[in-house]
Amino acid sequence: MGVGCVIAENEERLERKLERFKPGKVSLDVYQNIQPRLAGTPDELVEEFRKYVDAGATHFLINFPDVTDFETLRLFSDKVIKAFG
Repeated sequence: MGVGCVIAENEERLERKLERFKPGKVSLDVYQNIQPRLAGTPDELVEEFRKYVDAGATHFLINFPDVTDFETLRLFSDKVIKAFG
């Protein structure tokens, strides 16, 4: 399953990232129909990914708009991936 993913330590930082990485040429609704997007704190993303896992998903292709930010990768690996490990 392919999914866009925005993660932040708290809601305030998440809102800033969502504003920074919103789609430029299409509405968010149209974008989400083309590319599902999960956004949240680590705990919120664990809940969202759990729904897919419970439905039978075993692999994910995840696109982070801020992949060059080490904090994003650390948060996802330390908090989200480990919750399934």
